[in-house]
Amino acid sequence: MSQDGYHVWNKTVEQLKALADPLRIRLVQELVAGPRTVTELAIQYEMDIGGLSHHLGVLFRVGLVDRTRQGRFVEYRVAVPFDVDRGQVLRLKLDRLTVELELAPGAGKPA
Repeated sequence: MSQDGYHVWNKTVEQLKALADPLRIRLVQELVAGPRTVTELAIQYEMDIGGLSHHLGVLFRVGLVDRTRQGRFVEYRVAVPFDVDRGQVLRLKLDRLTVELELAPGAGKPA
């Protein structure tokens, strides 16, 4: 596998790991509807801001969400616009991985 193919695979694995937590899947689904502040999400999910910020930070570090500071608040939104129903986030990532691996140099050749 080429370096590019390995990088794509590694990034996708990290994103799938981040989505292994059901709360993180729900957060991504919530953010598809539009940007939300940490405070708004903490109230909705009845969580402390620190705990929720940890989960949002995981999603941010793997590139699934973006964030901007709005005064005292941090606002999160999905990094890539898409429509989501249950499970579609995972299907989107797997579909993208399949296409990227098929396009990678040396794809389909024995190692």
